[in-house]
Amino acid sequence: MQAIQRFSQFSLLIAAILVWGCGSSRLTTRQAGEKLKPIAALPEREQAQMPENLIIRIENVADDAGSYKNYATLRINGKEIAPDKTISNMTANYDYALRLPYGVYEVEGEYHVVGFWKEASYPIRVDEQVKVMPGTVTRVTAHINKDYRGFPSEKKLYFALRYENLLSETQTEAVEIKSAPIIMASPYPIAGKEAIGFQEVTARPTPIDERALDALPSQSDKIVLQINTAPSNAEVIVDDRF
Repeated sequence: MQAIQRFSQFSLLIAAILVWGCGSSRLTTRQAGEKLKPIAALPEREQAQMPENLIIRIENVADDAGSYKNYATLRINGKEIAPDKTISNMTANYDYALRLPYGVYEVEGEYHVVGFWKEASYPIRVDEQVKVMPGTVTRVTAHINKDYRGFPSEKKLYFALRYENLLSETQTEAVEIKSAPIIMASPYPIAGKEAIGFQEVTARPTPIDERALDALPSQSDKIVLQINTAPSNAEVIVDDRF
């Protein structure tokens, strides 16, 4: 009798474990967003259409004087990242434009000074977590101040972190311009009416030259503007935007 009772208890325990195990395989919608990962990456065509959401720049790395042959390296989550453009012995700015999944990343750089006898490296750190968030461009920038030999002026080098709103073409509000009649005064009488003085005249909108519209640049065209400031490395703000 005791053996049967123990067997029943053991069976109930096994059933409870199975039920609990099956129940734990279900995720809530909140848990799904945290635990589910894509089974494969998007094709390159779709990835190219996604906006760049992490922009990293290391400025004033090398030149044709005391910083000749100096260079910089960048790591994200321990992986070294190559710059967007080909690097030479006199490349001043290292640029990295990335499209990354949303989350928190570890960003660290190194500034390398190449001397006559040996090479010295100086870490470039971030004071806070680097976040990649929806609708946001994360900009991480380091400017290296150095002496005539190319060595950094500060003992410790840091990245500056800034977040900007990202407006894609699909998020931009469409503005509809409607042509309305313009009411203007005329000092001459209107034909067919016996009136003296100012009369109300309805002006027709000027026809639009379609050829002129075709000559305008499209929204997909990119315009590059270079701004040189004196003193150098000044921040430029246009319409309250950095």
